[in-house]
Amino acid sequence: WARSAAYGDDRVEQEMAGLADGSGVPLSTFEATHAVPLLMPYSCSSIAAWGDATIDGHLYQTRNLDWSLEVGAHDFPVIVVYLPKNGIPHVVPTFAGVIGAHTGMNARGIVLAEMGDAGAKEMPYQVHAPHFTVYFRTILYNADSLSSAMDIFHAQPMTKRYHFVFGDGQTEKRAVKIRAHSPDPPNRRVVVWNDNDPNDEFAPNVLSCVVYNDEGRGAFPTLKKEKGKLNGEKLIDLANRIPIKGGNVVNAVYDATDLKLWVSYAKGKEEAYKRPYVFLDLKKLDADHDGTPDFK
Repeated sequence: WARSAAYGDDRVEQEMAGLADGSGVPLSTFEATHAVPLLMPYSCSSIAAWGDATIDGHLYQTRNLDWSLEVGAHDFPVIVVYLPKNGIPHVVPTFAGVIGAHTGMNARGIVLAEMGDAGAKEMPYQVHAPHFTVYFRTILYNADSLSSAMDIFHAQPMTKRYHFVFGDGQTEKRAVKIRAHSPDPPNRRVVVWNDNDPNDEFAPNVLSCVVYNDEGRGAFPTLKKEKGKLNGEKLIDLANRIPIKGGNVVNAVYDATDLKLWVSYAKGKEEAYKRPYVFLDLKKLDADHDGTPDFK
């Protein structure tokens, strides 16, 4: 953690120190906990659909966190809404005591999702870099468009092999899929695919106004059949059909245009795809009860 944190956002470090001070849990414990996803292999999935692929033109994006039930993080589920004095308000479905974001959405409609590609055989991973859960918070704090989110992403040194899906539901109203494989040669290290891209790794199974990475678990037939009718409900159903069973910890679906989200957590040994979803309309959030929505 000491090596990785040197490359991270000071706001994340300050928040972690504040959490340690307020909770009485040693800062070293939080640092060790936040090093776990940097060191472990895992795999997930994400779908983004917008424009003529959705029923209302909104950008919807899913995120399946397929990780480890044995870790027990899902026993402490929280949805944290950040209303910073400096930076963009954002929401992070996470776990109590975890400052980094494995996914999230900000008030400018930027949505982030990640999929791990690195196997255990490639350990030890590069740790002289910020973990994605740290720079995701930087993006959520600072990015007001997909282009600015990509600028922040490209400025980060990489740790290991990942896919990402970044969406923008308000300014540019589109999403991209990214393959970022740090061990690859420089000319192949980062690849960005737009919708309906003939060079996409899944071509010809591509569509306009859709990008996705389900690692071959069968999302495309439904996306093709439901194109033009996709909405939050349909993407919840699709997210529930493509997890890696045995490790489905969290599922989230975002409406990045209307700033809404649906989140399901595993409970005990019952995985997220079997559990009910909690709904949150961020435009109605008024934490200080002044009659003015806070998430804007």
